[in-house]
Amino acid sequence: MERGTPQLKDLMLEVSKESFILTNNLCHYFLENSNIIDKLMPKFKPGFWYKKRDSKSQWVSFDTYAELKSNLKGYLEESEEEYISVFRSRRGEWGEWYEHWELGGNGRPKIIKQGWQ
Repeated sequence: MERGTPQLKDLMLEVSKESFILTNNLCHYFLENSNIIDKLMPKFKPGFWYKKRDSKSQWVSFDTYAELKSNLKGYLEESEEEYISVFRSRRGEWGEWYEHWELGGNGRPKIIKQGWQ
């Protein structure tokens, strides 16, 4: 077939239609099965780097974010730093989320900054 012939144009149009249909079907599949995204995402335990007075920095991780939050106050009180940077994933989201925590005026941990890593 020569360039610009009606047969070549028809063939290219047919290939484009098939590609569109395949892409469209894949998109619908992922939207209908949104829990598959959670299975494809890398999972890691929430945690933070922590430096206690007169010691080396160490990585502290927890099985769940709720467990991390319940233990955070003690680490903030013992920390040499003003705040602790928590790193975690969020359900249904890609990437790594960070939060900077410090002790508030009432002695309870509070987030002072957060965003995507």
